[in-house]
Amino acid sequence: MLWLCVDWLGRPGHFGVADFDSVLGPNGWCNAEKPESSCPCYLDGHTGPYCDVATEHVCPNQCNGHGECNLGYCKCHEGWFGHDCAYRMEGVAEGPGLEQSRPWLRPHIATPASHDPAPNATRLRPLIWVYEMPSDYNALLMQYRLSK
Repeated sequence: MLWLCVDWLGRPGHFGVADFDSVLGPNGWCNAEKPESSCPCYLDGHTGPYCDVATEHVCPNQCNGHGECNLGYCKCHEGWFGHDCAYRMEGVAEGPGLEQSRPWLRPHIATPASHDPAPNATRLRPLIWVYEMPSDYNALLMQYRLSK
């Protein structure tokens, strides 16, 4: 069970489970300048006391600059594939990714050396993609981390 909410003593509580006074009471989250209890934002990509400050989502290698990150999953740009958009389809020209327009991504981008397609196939054989773990074990768990 994830403990996302804390009371004024720092004790953990279930997300979304709070008594009336801790939310709407005189020292509650909605009324007090410094409330006795708080709950951090549930979804990745938002922060702040009201979850109104947009932040960069967290994805594996930040999609290597060749995809858009949404709640821990990469939506790769045209011609790129893989769970972190690190692999380029044959015939697609190598070029800069989003790290040019989003310089804060540079430290997080780690494209593997094997991302380029082989120059010529040496044998005829079926190619099978076996390098990716199920998403439950990588990006989805990052979404529910307790601190940023």
